[in-house]
Amino acid sequence: MIYMVVYIPLVFPTTFLLKKKGIRVCLLTSAFLNALGAWLKVISVSPDRFAALMFSQTACAVAQVFMLGLPAKIAAVWFGAHEVSTATSLGTFGIQIGLAVGFFVPPNIVRNSNSTMDIGKDLSLLFYGGAGYMTLIFILIVIFFKERPTTPPSQAQMLAAQDFQKENYGKTLQNIFKNVSFNILLFTFGVNIGCYSALSTLLNPIISEYFPQHETTAGQIGLTMILTGVPGSIMAGIWLDKTKTYKGTALGINVICLTGILIFNFALHHKLLWVVYLCAGIYGFFIAGYFPVAFEFATEITYPVSGGISSGLLFASSQLFGIVFIIGCRAMMNKVGTLGLNLLIPCALLVTSIFTGFIPANYRRQNAEKMILEQSDDVFEMELMDPASEESRISKINN
Repeated sequence: MIYMVVYIPLVFPTTFLLKKKGIRVCLLTSAFLNALGAWLKVISVSPDRFAALMFSQTACAVAQVFMLGLPAKIAAVWFGAHEVSTATSLGTFGIQIGLAVGFFVPPNIVRNSNSTMDIGKDLSLLFYGGAGYMTLIFILIVIFFKERPTTPPSQAQMLAAQDFQKENYGKTLQNIFKNVSFNILLFTFGVNIGCYSALSTLLNPIISEYFPQHETTAGQIGLTMILTGVPGSIMAGIWLDKTKTYKGTALGINVICLTGILIFNFALHHKLLWVVYLCAGIYGFFIAGYFPVAFEFATEITYPVSGGISSGLLFASSQLFGIVFIIGCRAMMNKVGTLGLNLLIPCALLVTSIFTGFIPANYRRQNAEKMILEQSDDVFEMELMDPASEESRISKINN
């Protein structure tokens, strides 16, 4: 929960830093804070150092604010029009891999024991490994990561970078919040990921109610959602690069997630465990794919605003709705049981599906690329029709 709480107020100063100092500074700040937090965890392995542990966890939570919005920005700066969605999906793929590792590694290192000394040794091993890895990542970024390529990957990106540097940050935020299409996407993305966060958090009591003899089933279902999300995020990016159907893909994902959750709830009530696993896998596949789709959709409809800013705001919305849905769904489960939760999430997903259908497919970045190409073609044709230009070009070749 601390990761969600920290993200919301810090999204604006971090996106301001991204605008003023660029990708490299934000990435270095994130890597440094992650490494710092990891080493602080090493020295907090003691029952009487809970405050130190919370401080270290907060440092890592602040670090992720600088990191989460960067995949779309890095993709836009470093990759061309036919690669950018795949590049964004690979960035979100890294997030899914991290979730899978975090889900799998700690329980296998920190064993269940009645001895606090044994638990402390296992935690030390886990924290030392994490600290070493985070330090290595920081060093690699310092040595190898560059702000941007020498030549922009596309003319639209070159113009966007020029506008981005010129425009005031406050004016940028004002323009982006006046964009009705982005505001609808901000809402639908936040609700979708909020539902996913609530379902993932409360999966254990939900499964335990319907399958009381399956103590480990909830963890296995959660891992299924994460693992199927890994290929889901990559395939979504490849699909977008080939089709450029941002709105249609977003709407399709919303409808499939809604259908999957309805069948998931039906399978729970009828004790069909294999169907529960199947629906969880399908839901995880498509909800993970929704991340790069939403990031690229936001970049398209807010162009020339930086993808880092639009992605950061989308993540902030997801954190806000995540807190609301987790607290609200937990309270509902305590009052009316899982039935209320099983009705609330499909209703919320139905609303997001309807709202997504109303987002205009105004692809500003694509339109800018087309306009630049048309202008280039017009200039080339005029030069071919001008004899003086032709003679000048031949003279340059001969010289």
